[in-house]
Amino acid sequence: MDLREMRAFVAVVETGRFAAAAERLRLSQPAVSHTIRGLEQRWGVRLLERTRAGVRTTAAGELLLTEAKAVLSRYDQAMDVLSSGKRTSTLLRLGIPFGLPAGMPATALAALTQAWRSTVIAIHQMSSVDQIELLERRELDIGLLRHRPVTSDLDATLVADEPLGAIVSAARAEQLCLPATDVDLEALGTLRWQGFARDSSPPWYDEVTATLRGFGVHVEPTPARPQETSAEFAYATVSLGNTFTLAPACCRQTLPSALTWRRIAGDPLRRRTWAVWPATSRRRDVGELVALLEGAHDVEHDTACVG
Repeated sequence: MDLREMRAFVAVVETGRFAAAAERLRLSQPAVSHTIRGLEQRWGVRLLERTRAGVRTTAAGELLLTEAKAVLSRYDQAMDVLSSGKRTSTLLRLGIPFGLPAGMPATALAALTQAWRSTVIAIHQMSSVDQIELLERRELDIGLLRHRPVTSDLDATLVADEPLGAIVSAARAEQLCLPATDVDLEALGTLRWQGFARDSSPPWYDEVTATLRGFGVHVEPTPARPQETSAEFAYATVSLGNTFTLAPACCRQTLPSALTWRRIAGDPLRRRTWAVWPATSRRRDVGELVALLEGAHDVEHDTACVG
């Protein structure tokens, strides 16, 4: 069995369908089907059960999946070692979500570039869902996500945990007689939440909306968007007086005068950021960046950010 066959088998199992595996591998579906069929015929065992819902591994297929992933991981690591000997710099690809305060990774990245002068950092801004896909394909080395992935292929650690308050129109806050200190979440029930698209981070979206509904806040379905909205868009929408949005306390430093931030009593809503990387990664620069991120968020005071 060669590496090409292993990659085809792993892709079919991970995607659950031959068509999806073919798209990932940039091959035709018949070519992928022929490869899997050839494996089964050569070894005389059925590796996959085909169903209308997709494919699932047999007992033999599960054994092959474990071994194939281990072999491919070792091969990729060997190629990384060989490649590092040929170049003077190493690329570290970092994903960050929309709405992440700019100061949160800055100190950690500055320290990393001093300690690892041969590491070149490329930052890509994208949703948590998109980051997970690239991390699983080893096209990102580390990502900062709004939720912790459930797959065993990725490791994660919490690097930020921020209580969220509400941003409302200053005029609307006066009309609602909102207190200057803690505001009960129920008091925002007459306003519409200006949120984010669920497809960017489904677990995070579901956590936020479940909490809002639990306090009697009406939540309208948020349509899918090609990309996240900016803080400026959220501020402009909230300034009309019919909506509110959520943000940590640090946003008060950059809020337009027409808006005001209120802490929510009891801090029922929190924005968490997870550092996530491939479980098979052995890169020491990635490990150091994780450690720097864990230590930095406790002492930094960020300056931006609707989340």
